[in-house]
Amino acid sequence: MATDIPNTKLGLLYKYKLLIFIGMALFIGLLVILFIYLIPYTKNNKVFFEAESTPNTVYVTKFDKIDSNRDFKIDIVWDTLTIPKKDASDKLTGGSYKFSFTFEEKTSVHLQNFRVTPLLQTKWVEYRGLGSQLSLAQGISSSSTINFNYTLPTSPLWFVRVDDPILYLKVEYNEAIAGIENTKTVYLSLSLKNLDPHSLKQA
Repeated sequence: MATDIPNTKLGLLYKYKLLIFIGMALFIGLLVILFIYLIPYTKNNKVFFEAESTPNTVYVTKFDKIDSNRDFKIDIVWDTLTIPKKDASDKLTGGSYKFSFTFEEKTSVHLQNFRVTPLLQTKWVEYRGLGSQLSLAQGISSSSTINFNYTLPTSPLWFVRVDDPILYLKVEYNEAIAGIENTKTVYLSLSLKNLDPHSLKQA
């Protein structure tokens, strides 16, 4: 004997239960995919200028373009990319990026104690290398070599390809206005996506 389902909302649910099940499965699947992509993207967008993160670490979320600062102009030359090699324990070693930095003042205000801390970090995957702080004198080039023992490009997820790290800079300097000295900190970023090093070599 056939089951008599009244023409109500319950009846409609019964009638379209397969479609409802498929819709819920698709919705849950999309949520899972969203979390799979969102977690690594959010995690590797946390930028900090320390060797290791601690409970007191300050994460930087806003970066200006290299040429956007009104106090100074900073020129960056990508000198050398050294491709890492595997050692006896199958660990990558010897890889590095070498950059040269030069700065010029844009205004009549003299900038003192000009310091740059470079950081290489990728999005989507946890590849990072922190360079040593450089003290720069105006118009004089200084170089920094950042250890980076990772192989790029890489595809950590479907439809995601990481070709190059981003160069982040923490710039600190002192300026004196009307006899009052102020310390300023500026955060800059430069994508290496469309840039090439002057020299490429193997470790």
